Amino acid sequence: MKCNFIYAVIIFFISISCKKETSLKEIQSNSKKINVEYVETKRKLDCGDMIYQIVKSSDLNLKDYKDEYFVRIEEILNDSVRIKVYVENNLSDNPSQKQIVESTIARLLFLPNKKEIWDVTADPEHPTIVKFKFNDFESVFKLCDISQKEVVDELQIGKNPKSIDCKTITVEMGKGEECLFKNANIEDVYSSIIRDKEVDDYQYLLKLIPKNDKSILINKNGLISIEYKVNKDKVEIKFSYDGGLTVVNIENDNNDVKRTIIYYVN
Repeated sequence: MKCNFIYAVIIFFISISCKKETSLKEIQSNSKKINVEYVETKRKLDCGDMIYQIVKSSDLNLKDYKDEYFVRIEEILNDSVRIKVYVENNLSDNPSQKQIVESTIARLLFLPNKKEIWDVTADPEHPTIVKFKFNDFESVFKLCDISQKEVVDELQIGKNPKSIDCKTITVEMGKGEECLFKNANIEDVYSSIIRDKEVDDYQYLLKLIPKNDKSILINKNGLISIEYKVNKDKVEIKFSYDGGLTVVNIENDNNDVKRTIIYYVN
């Protein structure tokens, strides 16, 4: 009888011990799950994260750098993002004191509304296209605070009366044309000038609008120079000739873009 009682007590304590162990494992498991979820949601994604993912998904040759490269946003202007891809090198021989210098891998121009990336590293005036697989553009517009615009089909710019409204204008010592492009951006309207040959000597224009003011000496076919004046919402381009001046202004007008081309005669 006593033996049966002792066995019953032993079994009872073993049962309690197993339950405690199981409960402890469940608590540890739940704790681990909570910690993982906390780590994953602790930091919200930002614009820099989006740009990094875009670069990572591109066909830019980064294999030699594995994941040891950095991506920095240098400037967000209108709806374009200038990007620097680089590595950091420690030039110091002293382990306790680092001397970090940056080595540029690539400089890129990202146009989210057009879903394009241009490599401007070697020649900013003649960039090359970079392909990429990233497609979460909604997050880019939101996190980078970039206005999402309806991009007019390049083949329709200047040809579709619904997309453009033009009128002839006269100024002192000159005359020209003023056009309003609906739901457009400055970069697209600038590109249309080159593509549609809207001005004489269009072939001397830079493929992309320069980042800062720029003057280009031409001295061909009577054209002396082309001068760019660039700010956030307006670009002015002057063609200086022996016998006159052509001035192109492209400026934001709410969600539209106004373009004027005026010919002055000396």
